[in-house]
Order: sequence, then structure tokens, then C-alpha cells
Amino acid sequence: MTGLRYAALAAAIAFGARAQTKIVNDEPIGADELRAHVELLASDQAGGRAPGTYGSVLASGYLKEHARMDPLRFDFYDDGYQTFEIVTGVAAGEQTALVAAGDTLAQDADYAPLAFSASGALEAEATFVGYGFEIDDGEIEWNDYENADVEGKWAIVLMGAPPVEEGPDPYAEYVDPRMKAASAAENGAKGVLFAAGPVQDRRGALPALSSQPFSSDAGVLAFQISADAANKLLDGTTVEALEAAANEKKRSESFDVAVTISGETELTRVTTRARNLVVALEGSDPALKSEWVVLGAHYDHLGKGGPGSGSRRPDTTAIHNGADDNASGVALVAEIGERLAFHQKELKRSVLLVFFDGEERGLLGSKRFVADPPVPLENVVLMANFDMVGMLDSTGAFEMTGVGTGEGMQALAERLAEERGLKPAFAPEGYGPSDHASFYAENVPVAMFHTGAHERYHTPDDDAEYLNYEGMKRLADFAYDFVREIANRDDRLAFKKAGPKSRPGGRRSFNVTLGIMPDHGADVEGLRAQIVIEDRPAAMAGMQNGDVIVAINGKPVGDIYGYMKRLGELRVGERAMVEVIRDGEKIILPVDL
Repeated sequence: MTGLRYAALAAAIAFGARAQTKIVNDEPIGADELRAHVELLASDQAGGRAPGTYGSVLASGYLKEHARMDPLRFDFYDDGYQTFEIVTGVAAGEQTALVAAGDTLAQDADYAPLAFSASGALEAEATFVGYGFEIDDGEIEWNDYENADVEGKWAIVLMGAPPVEEGPDPYAEYVDPRMKAASAAENGAKGVLFAAGPVQDRRGALPALSSQPFSSDAGVLAFQISADAANKLLDGTTVEALEAAANEKKRSESFDVAVTISGETELTRVTTRARNLVVALEGSDPALKSEWVVLGAHYDHLGKGGPGSGSRRPDTTAIHNGADDNASGVALVAEIGERLAFHQKELKRSVLLVFFDGEERGLLGSKRFVADPPVPLENVVLMANFDMVGMLDSTGAFEMTGVGTGEGMQALAERLAEERGLKPAFAPEGYGPSDHASFYAENVPVAMFHTGAHERYHTPDDDAEYLNYEGMKRLADFAYDFVREIANRDDRLAFKKAGPKSRPGGRRSFNVTLGIMPDHGADVEGLRAQIVIEDRPAAMAGMQNGDVIVAINGKPVGDIYGYMKRLGELRVGERAMVEVIRDGEKIILPVDL
């Protein structure tokens, strides 16, 4: 054990001593216990719980000390800890450069290295390969490498995909630049130059390394170049013309580019060790205890924020305590787990309590868990995920998504919610931007509990004092009832596919964004803007928190799906007329995109 981890573990024991005021007993889950967890995990001492930091080790050590009680056990991995390496930052060294036909290009103006680039040097000619697709999925057949020779060369690749006017985006799974780089590498390319046409990106901005998602090495040199730089390479044509032709024909014309390009990257990846904490509770039924219910919540957060951290105030360096996101979910899992432990002899199936690390970095902890599960995933009957559950209001309204992934799940939740006086807003889809998505992708039924976004989300203001602990107790009691019934039913919850298994629309679902955080649980006709983000198009047009969007450019918006459809019709640089209802009055806002 390193000195850091030893010191943090020792501190965690002392850190948690104030919360260890009871042993496992049959007392109901209490608001005071929930508050104690949150106040400790979301204290300045925990430093924002960024993976690999002292505060992260402190938090995970505290959670382990809290779970150190019979019959809870640490049977899996390294005494309960599943460790994995994650990339926390990428920096370009002095050797990073790009020269085309003898002209030295300017970093950040003409080109930008991409975070998944390999380090090294390449001097070679190039081949244009359109969108860089290799698709044959029964719906689309599109192979940009079929008549292209990129062996040992640079592949010039268009960003994005043809726009889709209506319906699901069939290209959603294929637009990720890292996936395109992997295809280029598999076809023998040693480097990739990405260029964005005006349909994909009218602003033409190049991504700073600090703002890119952290990533591992893709095995090829990778840059994004400006449209002007690309046009100088393309010998008489332009990125705009090539993009337009590919979008119209739904295929690309590959061709060689008779220009020698020299590129060099010197990227340094900073890694750290993250760790999930996995706590086991064995069921009592001889036949069913080999089946498992997983209760999960991520305990990591954004540390001190800054560029690329996910903070909504990236220019502010300050501890992001993450009380609601997600000390609240961790507190519920800890207390529900303790209460289930008391009733272990009445519990037919077994239970795993999993405290995930790296969720804010892209669901890394849950992805690692399902890649190396402690029990066969086919034996997991439900994954219940708790993420931002600290803001239940007096109406008892909250969001419960994933109810379409298990036969009869919504009916059970409706009955239990009525008994508890709660008002869940249900959504059937199994995919969502939290750890349950990793399980849904593996055909595991999922249920996600969430009490809504708010203005303190991903800011330094997400502090323990703002949470509703009595509301958390109400939700915890409901979730306990729900999980216990799933664990004790005679037949297992049957999995059903409910929506896509990856982000709908891929990494680029829309050409534009208004800059709002939707209220998925609002009982309104239209889409309620729960938070209007400062300095984004909607805010600059005068939209306010609570406005309900009912139409865009005269076309109706009935719900979140109608809203997404309308966004898909918009383009950067246009002006959209957005109709909202505010205090019962209709207002039309001209939003410049």
C-alpha cells in the first residue's frame, strides 16, 4: 500500500468515525444517517473526490469502513476493491508539429492534436476517404476503404456523418472520431487528419486538448485540421464540396492526395489508479442466491473543476463537493444496503453494493465492472442506479427510467410509489448518461433513480446544505421496497430491450444545441427547461428557467422526443423561432444558433 493510500485509509477510518453511531439493526433508514454520509463525502476534506486523489481514496476508504459489518463481505477483487487505470489528462510536448507541402501549419489555428493520438512521427502522402466509414449492418452498406489504399499513409477523414431529417440516426454508432481512427489503423493508415465541413461545424473551431475527453492511444497519429488547411491539400476541391457530395450520394469518392505531409506528436498521458468498491450480501435461498441484484452509485466527482473537467464553470478553480452529484446516491446505496443486510435471512437472491469510480470521466467504473464482473452478468437480474437523488420536493415527484427493460417493472414501481405517496415520472429507455447504461448494454434490466437537475449541478455550489434529507429518506424507503421485492420474487425479472444501447444520435446527435437542461419529469405539454445555461443561445435570447418549449419554427414540440426531432432540423448559424409558455402566456424567442 502506498503512503498516500495508507494515510488516506487511516484518515478515512477517523473521517467516518462520527457516522458510525449504530450497528446493523432494524431501524428504518433515517434522514440523519443520510445527512451524515453526504456531509462527510461532500466536505472540503474530500476535495471533490476526483479519481486517484487523496479525497477519492478517503471517500472509498470511508465507504468500506461503513460496510465493515456482518453479513456484508468483501469477497471479490482485492478485498472489495476493483482497481483500474484511467487517463486524467493529455498534454502536447514541444515536438508536436504538422507540415504540409513544405508549409508549417500553426497549432491551434491550422491544426490541433487529438487526445487519442499516438506519439511519434510520420512523413507520407495522403488519401481522402470520405467519412471513413466501414458499415455493413443490414441497414447501411458504406465502405470508404473499399477502393482506397491508405497503407502507411495519412487518411483524410470528414468529421461526422450525413444529416438525418427525421427518425433515428442510422449513423449514430459510427461517428465517433476515435472509432474512425481505429478503422483507418485497421486498413494500414499511420496517421489521420480530420476535417469538418460546414454542415458538421459552421464555426470551424479546433478542439483544445484541455477540452477533449481523456482517451487512450488509438495507435495512429491523429490531428484535426481547419477547413482552410484541408482545402490547400485537396488539389482543386474543398471540404465543403466533398461533404456536400457525400451527403447527397450517401457514399464517398476516395482519392489520393499528391502532397507529402510530415507530422509529429509528443503527447503525454497522465494516468491514475481508480477503484470501484464492491460489497457482497449473500442471499438465503439455495436455488436463487446465485442470482444477483446490483445497487450502484458513483462516488467520484470533479475535484477542483477547471477546463475539461465537466464543470459548468470551467474558468473557476474551486472544490466541487458534489453533494447531490453524487454523494446523495452513495448515501442511499449505503443505507439501503445496511437495511437489506439486517434482513439477509429473508433475502432470496444475493445483492452487490457497488460504489463506482470514474463515472464523470465517461462511466469508466461501470464499464470496467461489466468487462470484468465478479459474477456472471447473465445472473444479474437488476441493476438499480442512484444518481442525484437529493432534491425530492414536497410533491414527491422524481424520475425513474429504465422501467421498460424488465417485464412488469413499472407496474411494481407504480404500486409501491402509491403506497409511499410518491409520484414517479417513468421512462422506459434503458440507456442514460449514468452507470446503468453499461449494464443495459449487456442485457441487464436497469432502473435509474433521479430527482432532477438544478442550477448547482457541476458547480462549486453543489453543497450538502441544499439537499432535502427527509425527501432522500422517502425515496430510500421506496427503493428499498422495490429492490427487496425484485430480490424475493419467485421468477426473475425478464429483460426487454427498451431503446438504443448507446447514446441516441451518437456523439453528434444534433448540429446545434439551445443550451438548456430539460426537465424530463415535468407533467406538461411540451418540454420544460429546468435550467437555462448562461451564455448559451437560449439564455442569450431571453429564455428563463421553467419556460416550456411548445414549438420551434412553428412546428410543435410535445415532449422530449419532439424536441430532439426539432433540434435535428436546425443548423448552426440559423435563427430559430422558439415558442415558450411562461406564466400561462406564449412568448416567441428568436434564438441565434
